[in-house]
Amino acid sequence: MRIYFAPLGIGCFVLLSGCLTAKRAGGDGQILGPIHVHPSLPGTADVLPEPEAIWTLRRSSVDTLPRLVFDIRWLDRIERNLLANAQRRGFLEAEVHCEPDSIWGRRIGMNCVVKKGPLSAIGQLNWEAMETGLPVARLQANSLLKSGAPFDADVLEKERIRIAQAARSIGFAGFQEAYVSFVADTTESASGRDVEVTIRLLPATRTIDGDLHSEPHSKFRFGEVRFHQITDRGGDSLKVPILEHLNSIEKGMVYNSIVLEETYRRLARLPSVRRVEMRMEDGAAGNDSMDVEIWISSRPNMALELEVDMTRRDAAYGPMAQLTWQHLNPSRMGDQLELSASGGISSVKP
Repeated sequence: MRIYFAPLGIGCFVLLSGCLTAKRAGGDGQILGPIHVHPSLPGTADVLPEPEAIWTLRRSSVDTLPRLVFDIRWLDRIERNLLANAQRRGFLEAEVHCEPDSIWGRRIGMNCVVKKGPLSAIGQLNWEAMETGLPVARLQANSLLKSGAPFDADVLEKERIRIAQAARSIGFAGFQEAYVSFVADTTESASGRDVEVTIRLLPATRTIDGDLHSEPHSKFRFGEVRFHQITDRGGDSLKVPILEHLNSIEKGMVYNSIVLEETYRRLARLPSVRRVEMRMEDGAAGNDSMDVEIWISSRPNMALELEVDMTRRDAAYGPMAQLTWQHLNPSRMGDQLELSASGGISSVKP
């Protein structure tokens, strides 16, 4: 048995029946009641339809709440969803059986039994780079997939994200999660419980003269770093030395998404900064360089706040007020000046 996990395909595999249009109850139709699953695996609630609305004392509001019409085809749909969820958790030989349960009146519930079977484990791990130009040895470091660990499709999704982030941190700016796919194969296992997992790194594709061509992923370096400050809201621009101090991006450095995130966080923490935007453009130095354009929008310099507190303090009653004046960029070096005054009236009368 071979299970293919294509990018963004697992969610549709499990929630396939969720794409179907659900009917709503009206008149005297039978209503889909509660669904009991034994035993309940992680993720079970995500693959089941929404439960029936809870009855309240106001009958008029209950009649307007949406309810799913019971249909015998719900049995097959729910069984498929529960089976897919069990297989995602590593129970590849699981069996699911659901039976309708007439509780009372119009409500028809379901009792589902999941026979999990043995838990499959990850066996041999294979990596295929397929002429991508990626350093597989560096991407294998800190992998979340280990031989002998329980097979779990959610771990595969986390590994997909980790590989993409690791590739972008070593210069491959255009490498996304869609370029990572997995193949889970149990046909070569003697016991049938070990899953041979192949991690496939796909090459980049582009259209040339109407035809789709594959090519290795390009490795980039940072080019020029340019700052643009927008001060049209009454704020002052920051001085160049403070911007250079907070900037972690260096010209000629191999592209690294972590460096971009670090620079973004440093700038966004300044009290006078409202918004930070980073844009990547083709560099003038060559095809393997990318210039960084950093746009900084400033807040107004002055801010005035008034806070009123009516809470009780040690058997004393009365309002407390605090007035705060702020200057968010007095020296244009990212500092903040704040002056506050407080006062109030208190009484010991009950």
